[in-house]
Amino acid sequence: MKQALIIFGLLTLTMIAQARPQIDKPQLKLELCDLETDASDDTFTEIRTIDIDKTKTLSPFLLKLANEHLIAQGYVKTEQTLPEIKALFGEKGEESFNDLYIVFFISKKTGQKYIQVKTWPGDNPMGLIFEADSGKLVGHNSDDSISLVTLSGGDVSCYELSK
Repeated sequence: MKQALIIFGLLTLTMIAQARPQIDKPQLKLELCDLETDASDDTFTEIRTIDIDKTKTLSPFLLKLANEHLIAQGYVKTEQTLPEIKALFGEKGEESFNDLYIVFFISKKTGQKYIQVKTWPGDNPMGLIFEADSGKLVGHNSDDSISLVTLSGGDVSCYELSK
């Protein structure tokens, strides 16, 4: 009877482990979780910030990243030009109460450079976080809660990772 209970327990644990999605933590940019804590100043250095209202030009690469964020957040359905984006966030635009920034920052530990495109539709920012060199999406900022993109294209919250 004891053996049967042990075998049953092991089978149950195996089934539970297989049912939980496996997360490849090494590929996640775990340091980005510090963006939702006070440790971000110790982890990252902000290199520069582009305020869409004040910029006159934007490279095609940065325009692509900005559009990816705007489409993901539902501000627009199709890619926009810089003048169209400026009009959307400008004084008479639909999002005139909102701000759109492109923030460049670097990890003090790894030297990895990131770009976050973010808006402030309320009290806290919403944004997408990309690797600066490749433009690969690596994280989401949702109301100042960070989620990291997994290999399968899904995401996992930093809160879940900290459990």
